[in-house]
Amino acid sequence: MLRRKITSLALAFAVAVSSLGGITAFAAGTSIGGFKPDTVIEAELGSIRSNTAIAFNEYSSGGRYIVSNTADISDAANIGIDEVSYIINVEKEQSYRLFARAYFPKGTSTQFYYRWNRGEWKTFAGKANTDYEWVELGEVVLKKGAQKLELCHKQRGVELDCFYL
Repeated sequence: MLRRKITSLALAFAVAVSSLGGITAFAAGTSIGGFKPDTVIEAELGSIRSNTAIAFNEYSSGGRYIVSNTADISDAANIGIDEVSYIINVEKEQSYRLFARAYFPKGTSTQFYYRWNRGEWKTFAGKANTDYEWVELGEVVLKKGAQKLELCHKQRGVELDCFYL
């Protein structure tokens, strides 16, 4: 199995720039006070509930990622609460593209749910891969102010490493 090791956050930023193309501004984020756009957000820095675990892997950015440890949820109507959430402080209303760095193990899981500001849950379906990779989840118009990104697993096993808005 081919898996490239990322040993520093600075290298993770360089990988994101080359993978996303045209994005050059990055800033370190913290979970205190939320995050800002143009920030690589480590998945484990969100508000995490008990049914999601922080796991360790030398191939993930910063050596940690999140993964669900509960049964699959086949229908978004069955989601009781989010598993992980992030507050992102948007300074300007505009359209943004959301990316995730994820690993989708073969034969186990390729899907998860996400939503903005308690809106409708959307399903992201990745392709099984052999390494962490950047994938685009979609585009969203966000208003100025605090915006909430929520995640929930659809299938167990997806390793979510970080996000970029």
